[in-house]
Amino acid sequence: MNMQPKLWLDAHALGVRVLRNGDDPWQNPGEFGLFQRELVGWLSLETVDLGLGPLLEHWRARSGASLRDGGDIEELLDQQALWSTIVEAMDAVEGAMPGRPVMLRLPGPRALTQAWLADDADDDAIDDTAMALAGLARGVFRSGLSAIAIDEPDAGGVSALQPLINLARHYETALVLMLDADTAIAGDSFARVYRPVPGEGEGAIVPVRFWRDADVAPPTAQARFARVPADLHPDEVLAGVARLC
Repeated sequence: MNMQPKLWLDAHALGVRVLRNGDDPWQNPGEFGLFQRELVGWLSLETVDLGLGPLLEHWRARSGASLRDGGDIEELLDQQALWSTIVEAMDAVEGAMPGRPVMLRLPGPRALTQAWLADDADDDAIDDTAMALAGLARGVFRSGLSAIAIDEPDAGGVSALQPLINLARHYETALVLMLDADTAIAGDSFARVYRPVPGEGEGAIVPVRFWRDADVAPPTAQARFARVPADLHPDEVLAGVARLC
C-alpha cells in the first residue's frame, strides 16, 4: 500500500507529553497502538507516523555502548531484541487501527552517524550506518507499510542512501525523503521529496516558527510535513493543524 498523506506530522514528543505525561510508549511497545490511536484521533491524522528516532536514542542509552565507528553502530542496530520491539509496536498499531496507513520513518545515515559519532562520522562510518539501517528496515518490513521515510539534514547525506533505495525497490514500497535543505534532488529514487522550499511536485517541510507565529503562512504545496514542538499548548496545536488542513 503506497498512500502519502496531504498532512504528515511528527508529533510523537508532543503526544508523549500531553497524552502520556512524559512516559514514552516505546518503553512498552505493546501499548503503542493505543497511544497512536489517541494521537491520530486527537490531531485528525490520515496516517500513523512510526518515527524510530526516539526508540533508537532510548536503545543507545539503555545499551550503555561506547560508539567509536560505523561498525559499533551496525552492531547496536543489528539486534533481534530491537527488531522485536519495533515489530511489537507495529502489531499493536495494526490491532488498534486495522488498515490505517503506517509510515516507517528512519533517521538518515548521515544524520544518525553525526549524532552518535560527532567528529568520527566519516564517509565509511556513514556507509556502515546506511547498511545497518537498511538491515533494520528489512528485518521489520511488512507488506502493509505505506512508505519508508528518511530524515536527512542536508543533501550531503543523500549519496549514502543507496542501500535504502535498493530496499524500497525490492519491496516495491514508496521511499520518501525529508530533506532539510534547499538542494534539489535529481532522479526518480524517491516517491516524494519534502524540502523547506519545494520544487514542482515536491512536498513542503513546514517551518517550526509556523506553530508560534500566526503571521507565518502555511506552505502552498499540497503535501506538507511538520515537526510539532513538544511544548506547545494543545489549543495551539489544534489551531496550527487547522491552518494546515
